[in-house]
Amino acid sequence: MTHPLPPLVAERLPALRECPAEPTDKGFGLLARGEGGTSPASLAAARPALHAAGFSYPLLTLRESALAGNLGAMAAWCDRAGVRLAPHGKTAMSPELAARQLASGAWGITVATIGQLRAYRAFGFPRLLLANELVDGTGIAWLAGELAADPGFSAYCYVDSTDCVAILDRVLTARPAGRRLPVLVEIGLGRTGCRTDDQAMAVAKAAAATSTLTVAGVAGYEGTIGGTDAQALGRVASFCRRLASAASWRTRWCSMVPPFPPTRSARSRDAIV
Repeated sequence: MTHPLPPLVAERLPALRECPAEPTDKGFGLLARGEGGTSPASLAAARPALHAAGFSYPLLTLRESALAGNLGAMAAWCDRAGVRLAPHGKTAMSPELAARQLASGAWGITVATIGQLRAYRAFGFPRLLLANELVDGTGIAWLAGELAADPGFSAYCYVDSTDCVAILDRVLTARPAGRRLPVLVEIGLGRTGCRTDDQAMAVAKAAAATSTLTVAGVAGYEGTIGGTDAQALGRVASFCRRLASAASWRTRWCSMVPPFPPTRSARSRDAIV
């Protein structure tokens, strides 16, 4: 099933295809620039032999049949499992690929930094998940302005300490977004995140006590769990049970929590409930 693209995404992507490649663009530096420059659209129309087009190496290629198959398979799996996918966009940083994922039913796009979030937002993506803590005052202020300017835009980020909550609250109080910013309490093992249930509860209570944030759920990253295959699977299962248990606490954190669907990133490493 193909879903319609958000209007801004559908409007802005064509301009990207027509934009002439610059020598500083990765992979395009060796392309001869004809009159008006070489654009992705003109290359696609000319259909040159891949290894004779003038790209620099290493060269990553995608086969359309495989891409379409993967998109369909992942969408079908999410539908069967009852989860919504927020594919991680940090590796490809490709608005075109992210748009294909939205068209296949993705709930939103995941990013790792505020800079990546700004890049996807520039192409009109309406729902972005920052799978990390946001403690950059300038970045928080920009996000507040973006939320205030567009009621149709939604963003989520992680919190894993009361200090993180305090930073967000301070900047958002000074630069009101016009609505609360949804945050996910990160449960952690080896990277970031709360190490104990008591710490997670304290962070959630701190966020719920502000007038700028709302607790939308919990999040976690199991990629640092090691051991043999059997050991790792057992530890991951235990970690997921901990996440599910923490998610059940939300009624203690605040009286009104906006629904946040069970979501997985494309790496299947960031699980959010």
